[in-house]
Amino acid sequence: MKKIFFLGALLATFFCFTSAFLKAGVDETRNKYIFILTTQKECHQLLPLIDALYAHDEMPRVIAYSQAYTFLLKKRPNYYLYTIDTVNTTWGESKEYNEDLITSFADLFPKSRWVISGVGSLLQGKLLELFGKRGATTIAVWPYLTAEGFLISTKDPASKIVKDKAYDIAFAVQKKAKEVFVPSQLVKNHPKFQERAPDTISVLGNVTLDRFVKRVEQCNTESILQKLNLPLSQQTLLVLYSSNLQFQKKVFPLICSWIQELEQHEPVNTIIMAAPSSDEARMAKLKATISPNWRVIDKKDGIGIADAIACADRVICYDSGLALFATAARKKTVFVACEGNPYTNILIESKLTPIVQTKEEALHWVINFDDNEVDVYQTLGIPKNSFSLMYKAIK
Repeated sequence: MKKIFFLGALLATFFCFTSAFLKAGVDETRNKYIFILTTQKECHQLLPLIDALYAHDEMPRVIAYSQAYTFLLKKRPNYYLYTIDTVNTTWGESKEYNEDLITSFADLFPKSRWVISGVGSLLQGKLLELFGKRGATTIAVWPYLTAEGFLISTKDPASKIVKDKAYDIAFAVQKKAKEVFVPSQLVKNHPKFQERAPDTISVLGNVTLDRFVKRVEQCNTESILQKLNLPLSQQTLLVLYSSNLQFQKKVFPLICSWIQELEQHEPVNTIIMAAPSSDEARMAKLKATISPNWRVIDKKDGIGIADAIACADRVICYDSGLALFATAARKKTVFVACEGNPYTNILIESKLTPIVQTKEEALHWVINFDDNEVDVYQTLGIPKNSFSLMYKAIK
């Protein structure tokens, strides 16, 4: 019997599924842990914690919807998974729902001691509030590595309106929890978090970042370069970008001209990768404009972001938040901006990475190899071993 439950339009739907579940021999009154997830980012952050609780026979219940439900249904189909099918959670904005229905849904978990939630949907805030009133310790986990967006254009503040909206929702949700787990001291010090009592906010790192850095460290770079048919003896440049028209029309030709100029001084391997991945049509256009010695990686190559970053001596970024992950993995990283349209972000402001706008700046950065390592964890105040810290916090 699949352990998946839908919150339907009628309360009778709940009781039907619940009675069938109890007949299967599972006592809902013994459950201590409830997780509430909306986005895939929240799943990556909290799934290791859920897995560990399952391994210790805690049998946590997971309320998931939107991206999280689809992700968990595929990755953990045997877990006790509940979903709510009456809510449109696009960018966290729930459409109207019946208050009595949501309250009755919370009634399914009468003995919950810990309720741990992401912050991607306003409905998560409603459930946190309900469980909190019933005596549970409610925790909002901040899955982002920053407090209000990673990339901020200094010329066009509205250019990141979607990300800003997501962060606004996240701040509203975390207020409904008794406690909040944040990744860094920098995030904790953000003015919007200062509204909380100091003893209700804990700096516990970021599980996703830790796991990514570990994957990079474990990659076999020699086999990856061989798979791409690239020489092992040359310096490798990785171009990470967020696929958009601005990149294809203005930024990419600029980067290409810089790399071509560099190749006159010394041979280099050039790997180009969209992060997140781009559609096939755009990838095909990109491949048609580059040197045959360069490699554009797509899904068919079977090479992930961690593999590409592991191979790189230098990482050139445009509008990609994965720059923070590359820098955390101790890769020399630079941001590219078109002249007259600069932007800033947490890495640039913390002097962890430079930003270049001209050919001269870019070539100087690549040719003049700087051996001084930067430490993202130390500079931003991110504790390592986030999983262990979070697990201890709820046991």
